[in-house]
Amino acid sequence: MHKRIKELRKYLDLTQDEFAKKLGIKRGTYTMFEIGRNPISEAYINLICRTFGASEEWIRTGNGPMIWDDAPGSGELLDIYRALLPKNRKRLLNHSKDMLEMQNEAMSKKPDLENATGQPNV
Repeated sequence: MHKRIKELRKYLDLTQDEFAKKLGIKRGTYTMFEIGRNPISEAYINLICRTFGASEEWIRTGNGPMIWDDAPGSGELLDIYRALLPKNRKRLLNHSKDMLEMQNEAMSKKPDLENATGQPNV
């Protein structure tokens, strides 16, 4: 896992110091993760995924994409998120969760969108 953390950092073109600062940890702490001297806790794995948009599956196993940026606009959204102060990141996240909940509620109330043939209405 420590090799993939290093690979992620290099992919993002960050120094160890820059990577650690974005995580809010000391460079020495991060270095111990990267060289494999200290195990990476669940909390740090989650923090790395949230901070850099990394795939947890990729960090743990090497399977799947390194970065979740397959949806249109997701790269731009991630850039905006990274540029925000922590308190504003929390606001954006809460607002996004509220929007998703409203969307899911609205979708659950819509009538069946398939016609009598079983094909979606277009």
